[in-house]
Amino acid sequence: MLAAYRLAQLLNAALPAGACLWLAERLAERHWRHAASDRRAVQENLAAILHQPVAERSPLGREVFRNFARYLEEFIRAPRLLSSPLVVEGEEDLGTLLRAHPRCLILSAHVGNWELGGMLIRRMGIPISAVFLPHQDPEVNRFFDAQRLRCGVGVIPLGVGATPACLG
Repeated sequence: MLAAYRLAQLLNAALPAGACLWLAERLAERHWRHAASDRRAVQENLAAILHQPVAERSPLGREVFRNFARYLEEFIRAPRLLSSPLVVEGEEDLGTLLRAHPRCLILSAHVGNWELGGMLIRRMGIPISAVFLPHQDPEVNRFFDAQRLRCGVGVIPLGVGATPACLG
């Protein structure tokens, strides 16, 4: 799996963003078609959220795969994104609030590319750390942590030490 992420990193450095996004979506489609266990996991999660059964090949489940691919593409492209001019609606208000309350906790739903939000806060000059669920593969986990740290976001692994790390 690490090799796939490294390849995505190389392609991202060499190709325009639109081409990377197109490729990510095609790979998500392929994964959705061939990864039955992942499809079932998404199906179960959607059924729990929606409180109703979801068909295994539901278009909604397929869109979850596509959205996750978009997230990964943006996550890998984050250093390039953050070095370009971005307009963030409400950035000034958020900066004022976070500077007034430097030891606050920010809760975010896992909607859209939530990691870019933390990276943008760091780009505003405000230190930030985030709690992350470690990947099962330690090498993949190091890849993701390195990308977060590269973008200035401190890493707090979910687990026994997460609460003291957040409060300390």
